[in-house]
Amino acid sequence: MLRALALWPLLAVLALPAHADARIAVLMDLMRLTEFAGILQEENRREAERIEADMLDGQGGAVWEAQLRAVLTPERTLEALRQAMAAHLPGDLMDRAVAFYGTGAGQSVTQLELDARRLMADPEVEAAAKERYAELTTQGDPVLAEVRRIIEANDMVGRNVAATLNANYQFLRGLDEGGAIDGSQADHLAEAAAQHDRIEEQTRIWLGAYMLLAYHPLPEGDLAAYAAFMESPAGRALNAALFAGFGAARAELSYALGRFVAVNRQSGEL
Repeated sequence: MLRALALWPLLAVLALPAHADARIAVLMDLMRLTEFAGILQEENRREAERIEADMLDGQGGAVWEAQLRAVLTPERTLEALRQAMAAHLPGDLMDRAVAFYGTGAGQSVTQLELDARRLMADPEVEAAAKERYAELTTQGDPVLAEVRRIIEANDMVGRNVAATLNANYQFLRGLDEGGAIDGSQADHLAEAAAQHDRIEEQTRIWLGAYMLLAYHPLPEGDLAAYAAFMESPAGRALNAALFAGFGAARAELSYALGRFVAVNRQSGEL
């Protein structure tokens, strides 16, 4: 009997990962993160096309396409998110996040965020959303007040800026290690950091415009419930997990793109 009792804690610990994985899967389904990862894949491909045009004169060809196919997969992002959720969302906070996203308000937020992200891919929609955001900043709009509440509670501007600067640094590191540029780690960090103020301003405007576009259709009660959740320990932990997961995937992709550019440049010079 004593031996059986002694084994119980070990068996309980061994059972935890499967249970945690199941809850992570439920939360990711409720948040429709597979769809979101697909949208990000499209955005990343457009960014990769811009890089190819700017740095390879649009001559990447079949090699560039094969390289992109290897890294532009939603599965990489989803795996990074799974790991981040496991690290940042202990059991009770995971349960609260699942509970919120299982509500009507949670599902409405998810749908509207997906819709707004797709719409912001259109430059005209993005410009109009930014113009509307600028107009409402001086009018005391109640939805914008809730948007700012969510942004400030989770330091979304600062986290986005940090993720962007790190991605830019990783791109430079990839170029360097691929032999396309020279410089020390300190040089690359300094070059990335020099963009801070510009990126911060762009991020503040884009984020406000996007969230305003997404949440304006929400009923007042649903928006208030979402803001309250995002201010809660569960909401903050979930936000930290999302930034960690998306940030890790973005950094990995940026480094890979830097290496790909370097390899293709060297191939073109041979």
